[in-house]
Amino acid sequence: MSRFGSTDYDATGGGGSSGGQDYKDRETILMGSYAIVEATLDTVGVFDGQYGLNIIPGLDDAEVIEGVVTSRVEDKNGEADNKVRVFGWDHWFDRDENMDLEPMVEGGEISTDELGRRVTMEAGGDKYKYQIDEGVLEGRDEPVSIGDVELWLGNGKKARTLAKVLSERGPEIIGDDEDDHAWLDAEDRREFNLRDELQGRRIMFWFEQVTLTPEDIDDLDETITYTDAVVLDAETEAPITIMNDEEDEDSFESDSSDSDDEDDSDNMEGSESGDVDEQELPEDIEELVDMFARTGQSDRDQISNIVNDEAPDGYEPDMEFIMAEI
Repeated sequence: MSRFGSTDYDATGGGGSSGGQDYKDRETILMGSYAIVEATLDTVGVFDGQYGLNIIPGLDDAEVIEGVVTSRVEDKNGEADNKVRVFGWDHWFDRDENMDLEPMVEGGEISTDELGRRVTMEAGGDKYKYQIDEGVLEGRDEPVSIGDVELWLGNGKKARTLAKVLSERGPEIIGDDEDDHAWLDAEDRREFNLRDELQGRRIMFWFEQVTLTPEDIDDLDETITYTDAVVLDAETEAPITIMNDEEDEDSFESDSSDSDDEDDSDNMEGSESGDVDEQELPEDIEELVDMFARTGQSDRDQISNIVNDEAPDGYEPDMEFIMAEI
């Protein structure tokens, strides 16, 4: 059975490196949804380009666990640059209700033999052509090595989730998420502050589509779909989640030494007296807070309206505390 949609991954469920720029020579890769990559996380860089800020995870000894590995034979200028793009099999094959891939014909196989030799992608009105090199399915095929690579990610839900998961600053690493040049509250690797316990850790990650409907959330007017990131410890497959105001040992079930870090309450607003730790949210409000964090909601006025509408009788929402939790 496919692992997609079945991990119950919640980036908010869990509990940096300093230094200059990272000069290690890495190939830049592109990665589609439902492709799984395993790698050793070395660094996270930051670059403000023409189209906005990017986070740049540096990944060593990367392997494709599931997906179709391709190399670019024609960029928008018609030139070959051999840039690697890892497609999810979903680019060609449908999935059933259990997220398992369905062959194109009954009794057929999930194989690159069905795909031809090349695939064309269109982005921003430009066309890019890729040569299909190899396809791999988790549990069936051996991983495909793609070496030391880096991945550039601009403003979007999956990038914001990754930033919050990987940075020691957690949710505070996000700036103005409506401004592509200011969505990240960091200008370089040092300010991003990769979590110490993540540097050198072997991780597994992918991007997947998430759909929310008005049936899921009462105050949602229409169905929304976005792409989010899932990050696991490669050895234990335990979720790697955003550092919060609890002890972060829960983020890594296999390594109790992570709990030796400084008390996270030092980073909380209003934590000098410890009063914030004593607050307990009603169950309905706690579920809303979790939902806001998962979906990247940050509009204080909108959140306040929803929370006040759903608040049980006698409960006065502390919006400072609630926004800090998100």
